[in-house]
Amino acid sequence: MGEEFFERGLRALNPRGVVNAYFTQWTPRGLVDRVNGLSATERRWKWLALYEGLGLHAEAAGDALLSDARAAGLTEHDVREQLVELGPEVVPGLVRLLERLAGAPTFNEPGSAGFGRDGAFTREASLASDVAFLIGDVGAARAPEISALQAIVAEVEERDRQLPLAAILAENVARVLHQLRPGHFPKPVLDPRTNHLRNPELFVRRR
Repeated sequence: MGEEFFERGLRALNPRGVVNAYFTQWTPRGLVDRVNGLSATERRWKWLALYEGLGLHAEAAGDALLSDARAAGLTEHDVREQLVELGPEVVPGLVRLLERLAGAPTFNEPGSAGFGRDGAFTREASLASDVAFLIGDVGAARAPEISALQAIVAEVEERDRQLPLAAILAENVARVLHQLRPGHFPKPVLDPRTNHLRNPELFVRRR
């Protein structure tokens, strides 16, 4: 049944306390309200932690909030929406997360458990690209975050230079730099055969 139809029936057939308990304990709505009721700083920290935990499919043991989020059916898409709503103040935390993820291994070894579970790319690599695009969705970044994104392009490009087939994280971050500062950064050019960024020097050079 559709969600609206279910909610109408739920409200028609149950006391208010049961209805409120259902939304608080078994849907994302209660948890979203709970986190958004915190102070601004703690709210940012909680949403970033949930985004990372859900994105990496982290173990919830010992993490009550992550466990509650999964029980309530909270998805990464739900958390993404909350982070975008927080606006520019969340970007420094996203950049720090991207810095950590960019340093993690990109590919799963063929035949490994990670390869069988997630395919060629590690969870960290997949989340890293999503973090970059999330920064673009927020649509604002100050000079320190722009410099940090440039450093990430340089780091990933240097690491991937010797690989015959690279990940596309450098291109993804470069694309976000162009989106955020189109007057300073051109569109990235990707080599379709190797996934290497063809014009990395235009993104790593300080401006």
